Amino acid sequence: MSTPSSTAGGSPKSASTMFAKDLRDYQSNGLRLELAPFGLDKIYDYEAGGHYPVYFGDFLGTDYRYRVIHKLGSGGFANVWLCCDTAAEGLKYVAVKALMADMSTDDCPELRMAAKLKENYKDLCREVVKAVDLLHSNGICHGDLTPNNILQHIISLDGRPEDEVLRILGQPVRNPATSNEEPGHNLHTAPQYLVYPIRWEDVSITTVLPKPCLIDLGESYTPTQPPSDLGIPGPYRAPELMLDKTTGGFGADLWALGYTLFEMRTGERLFNLFDDGDNEYLEAVVEMLSPLLELWEKRKEWEVIADLLGKLLVFDPTRRISAREVLEHAWFRL
Repeated sequence: MSTPSSTAGGSPKSASTMFAKDLRDYQSNGLRLELAPFGLDKIYDYEAGGHYPVYFGDFLGTDYRYRVIHKLGSGGFANVWLCCDTAAEGLKYVAVKALMADMSTDDCPELRMAAKLKENYKDLCREVVKAVDLLHSNGICHGDLTPNNILQHIISLDGRPEDEVLRILGQPVRNPATSNEEPGHNLHTAPQYLVYPIRWEDVSITTVLPKPCLIDLGESYTPTQPPSDLGIPGPYRAPELMLDKTTGGFGADLWALGYTLFEMRTGERLFNLFDDGDNEYLEAVVEMLSPLLELWEKRKEWEVIADLLGKLLVFDPTRRISAREVLEHAWFRL
């Protein structure tokens, strides 16, 4: 899940404020890691209301059926673990998302929206635009539509012994946590170690299937009950979110969809900015979109996708075509 870029009141946090908070949390927690912390969840988030320490071999779930064997990733409010379903027939592996205590409520947006889409949830795995259309058709805005929230399926791990699963995905690497005062620690709220997620760049390409899946409904909302601010980062933010300080809607998703389609097709970002401030971003948008069609090579596919992007990346959110219209566009018929 993405990390919110603002306080609960909606005003952005400065880098110095966030850094100062990190220092306070670190000092109050009193823990440090022996290895580099990059790519890990924050050690100072292991406290009351935060992450719950999870270890290899732990059993998760209300009925303790999911045994932890690896870590899939981590986000602002949760860690995702690869687990063996001990209650299933044969060997079956599942992803278990463990939310921070303060975020783990019965009214959690992700659980609420997933329940609303339960009958059609598998359709989300077919293609990104169909997933967005499905959400919008059910009155739901994704709220954080970026390539980071589009995954690809991998070959089934079910039925494979654990040692084979770990050969495919790589052995998990631990980063021990120790106290500033003495080796080890005895804090009940803190873990003995953190776990680096799977290095997907090292996993064989034959393991990955060409089947996209849109994930992370943690920022999702209904247009009638928008959040005070969206956590969607940088250029995926529609211009009106900065110009009018609106709180989003379907149009904001469609802007992010256009940007995401460009990135998926080209492997490049539409805007490469040194500074992620609003002014530089808006200036880049104006410079890029005005001559959009002239930027593409005169080949049929480029002309057609330029037409599609030109209908999605529009300043006026009411003039952006819908996800259903995107599905019907000529580019998907080439």
